[in-house]
Amino acid sequence: MTSCAWWRTTAAIRRCIGLVAVTVAIILAVPGGLHAQCSTPGNAFAFLVAGPSDPPCPAAPIVRFTPPEVVFECGFFAQDAHAIACGAGDRAGCVQLCRDAATSWNSELPGRFRFAAADGAYPVTFCDNTDGRTSIGGGETMCGSSAFPASVLAVTMRVTATQGPSKGKQIDADIVMNPRFNAFFTRDVFVATIAHEMGHVLGLDHPDACMHDAPVLMRSTVDPADPCFVKAPVTDDVNGAKWIYPLVGPTPVPAFCGDADGNGGVDAADATEVLRAALGAPSACVLAPARCDVDGVGGITVIDAASVLRRAVGLPHADVCPD
Repeated sequence: MTSCAWWRTTAAIRRCIGLVAVTVAIILAVPGGLHAQCSTPGNAFAFLVAGPSDPPCPAAPIVRFTPPEVVFECGFFAQDAHAIACGAGDRAGCVQLCRDAATSWNSELPGRFRFAAADGAYPVTFCDNTDGRTSIGGGETMCGSSAFPASVLAVTMRVTATQGPSKGKQIDADIVMNPRFNAFFTRDVFVATIAHEMGHVLGLDHPDACMHDAPVLMRSTVDPADPCFVKAPVTDDVNGAKWIYPLVGPTPVPAFCGDADGNGGVDAADATEVLRAALGAPSACVLAPARCDVDGVGGITVIDAASVLRRAVGLPHADVCPD
């Protein structure tokens, strides 16, 4: 089997009995390359594909861990072979910063997904793509295979089922950081890089590669000098992760006509999702198209979006969604 990589123009794939191993990476940005405005639209997220035959930028989540939890190990940063300069002063500090990155996701996804710290009962081996767990540490190569491409700060090596009833199931994911950038890794960049790669572990892709460019954690490049730099998940990142991982045992909420995202209410965010569906863009309307056809004519149009917005602001509106 050949090694695999998925980074910009690189696309070599390893396959084995319906599994695919691929790499997703974050790269050093050209200074000034990010947005000058630091607002995000609420939907600047993208989802990973299960395999190379799937079309890019799927409209709905495919890749996920089931059950929604993965054991991770940051302790490799304390070992000579996997140490990285992180701006913390010592290796123990680097381990803690790595754990802080996991906490930044856990705090946003209660009842949905959990990064669980490894312990004696659940040990993690570095770059073992068969243990179903996530190792995080530095390495001269990408999990002992090929060298890092130029400008790549870190990679996530993932193994995903590509076909059958388990299609999209995340089998394994390991994160490797590039020691070539030791002089570049400040505390903030170190945490942001790990949190970004953990987003890939969750099932998120780079939104800027899917025409959803915004100053979010999952953007494919990082420039700490840019005022829009973030080191933890922002609203858009979290919205994408929540779509991948619904609440476990949620309390049922009414399904209102026009409630595109199914959260039990109708607001401007729903109008945006309906408009996106009307324009043929990825939208939460894929979850329940009937809720977005608010005038009941059998299709989703800009008229539906306008009606949802009118309802959101308390104006007269259409409300005849089919059952």
